[in-house]
Amino acid sequence: MSLPFGHLTSLPLLIETALEQAFNSVLITDALFTDDGPHIIYANQSFCRMTGYALDELLGSNPRILQGELTDRVVINRLKKSLHDEAYFFGSTVNYRKNGEPYDVEWNITPVRGTTGQVECFISIQQDVSSRNQSQRELVMLAGALNCADDAIFICNRQQKIVFANQSFEKLTGYTLEEVLGKTPAILSTNTKDEQTDQSVRRVIDESVPYRGIMRNRHKDGTEFFVHQSISPLALDVRSNNYFVSISKDITQRIEERQALEEMALQDSLTQILNRRGAELMLGSCLDESSLKQRPVTLAIADVDLFKQFNDNYGHEAGDKVLVAVAKLFEASLRSQDIVARWGGEEFLVALPSADMERAFKLIERLRLKVQQISLEGLPTITVSFGLAQYRLGEQLPQLLKRADAALYKAKHLGRNRVQLESHRGDE
Repeated sequence: MSLPFGHLTSLPLLIETALEQAFNSVLITDALFTDDGPHIIYANQSFCRMTGYALDELLGSNPRILQGELTDRVVINRLKKSLHDEAYFFGSTVNYRKNGEPYDVEWNITPVRGTTGQVECFISIQQDVSSRNQSQRELVMLAGALNCADDAIFICNRQQKIVFANQSFEKLTGYTLEEVLGKTPAILSTNTKDEQTDQSVRRVIDESVPYRGIMRNRHKDGTEFFVHQSISPLALDVRSNNYFVSISKDITQRIEERQALEEMALQDSLTQILNRRGAELMLGSCLDESSLKQRPVTLAIADVDLFKQFNDNYGHEAGDKVLVAVAKLFEASLRSQDIVARWGGEEFLVALPSADMERAFKLIERLRLKVQQISLEGLPTITVSFGLAQYRLGEQLPQLLKRADAALYKAKHLGRNRVQLESHRGDE
């Protein structure tokens, strides 16, 4: 495929064959800077495939035919200086194939001197690095996306060494990425040992069994905090799980509030969620914050449909089981900032901060559907009706509750097992 090199000594057949079979692209130019030089005097098959040019189209041309709009002029100017200085060059930029398609190229150029010591040609070894650069760009984009997440995320290898942590992790723990790279999550451990949690985490590593639970961690400054943490194996291929991804949500405030409520006896003894008094205290703070920050709050009052039949037909113990199951589902399904309480009897209250009516309806509708999936042995399907009302700036809690209760009454009247929005009549 190559032509004689003219005034240059011919390449031995073995070397020429090796160049033709080389994976990397090889280009040779003369060292003449006149007549629009240097000129291409050799290109191997790989170079022709990479650029889309046939050899006879390349021979005698200047390599600048590969340049275009995205070609980095700073790199090209540095290249020109290296050629004139007869020095080694290494760089990367964007070149263009014959069909106009851009590609990322990385190449080096070495001057070749003849017997007289004069530079007779330049040999360039080139590689299309478009796929590699695209992968790097995608990694940067992925890291950027993870850094936008509110939850703290870190990734460990199989040796449990941290290889990535996002900005929310830095904010939550006080440690920078540089401080935790190569360290194990033990850097966050407290002095309190939890054998059950340790065993669960061990199963993630040994058996690739995902973990979800509450953990107590230690901040860089020594203070302790609580997180709801999930750890999952990251399968890179079908043969192995080499990495593990941890996602943590800070629930310190929620835990501390729960502990405080327990101390104040504001917890319902049956369902272990807030009782009416506890809910009223938290709702007061919630509505005050809503007024201050001009954020919506939507309230839902829920009632277990036909609850009396559970007690009458299956006994009060069955009725208690229904209430506990519904309470657990509500608490597990809603956001950490939401308020869930047993309002009295078979009624529950749910407050959704930062949720307008549209958002609240979607959350509560999903909750309603989940309730129907509760399965208690020997008991019929459980359904719940909801009444929703959105807080109006300046109103008192009793007014909000009255509108939500009216919506609940309407939901019952329309056949139960539904989410009913408040009425917007001006007399309410």
